[in-house]
Amino acid sequence: MAERSSLFVEGSDDLHALTHLLRRRGVTDEVPEFPKIEHRDGWQGVLQTIEIEIRFGTERRLGFVLDADGVPEDRWRRIGRELQKTGLRPPDALPVEGYVDFCEPFGTHVGVWLMPDNSRQGAIEEFLLELIRPNDPLLEHAARATGQASAIGATFPETARRKAELRAWLAWQESPGLPYGSALGAGYFDSDRTVADPFVNWFTRLFGSDAG
Repeated sequence: MAERSSLFVEGSDDLHALTHLLRRRGVTDEVPEFPKIEHRDGWQGVLQTIEIEIRFGTERRLGFVLDADGVPEDRWRRIGRELQKTGLRPPDALPVEGYVDFCEPFGTHVGVWLMPDNSRQGAIEEFLLELIRPNDPLLEHAARATGQASAIGATFPETARRKAELRAWLAWQESPGLPYGSALGAGYFDSDRTVADPFVNWFTRLFGSDAG
């Protein structure tokens, strides 16, 4: 029997957030065998997992979700080099709908998604911020308060500003400061927003019966 398929993410926040999102979208009913979602030690941890998992992934479906962070094109090139080691020939530019392919030498379906949307810089926080209901007054206030905090000595780096804004917004919900996954499960985010559709479609395409 083939080993269970897997989705690899950077950290526990990503794991729980995507698990709850997919459950709320009913994806568990659309995928024949819902993959095991596993987290690694950040970006490098997932990157170093790619070649190994593909080589030992016969008849499995393997997904890798990583943050684009500052320069998405650079990150895709590094991922592409790992994919090429297994015989895959990924395109020069990451498809906006996400990458899905079949690695014939190892009989493995492979997919890659760069948060938030395969084109912009950022991380899972940008993805989640877009699941907040439009015109939420607390979101604007969180952005303003985060900027004010930075001005008076808050030490978070500029690259983490959006994460700080999201954490501030979560701190003001009915149950303050819930982790991302719990907040999704509690309905604080709007999981049905169309901005989540491309990721959900990529996941279903990779792990559904018609992958490859």
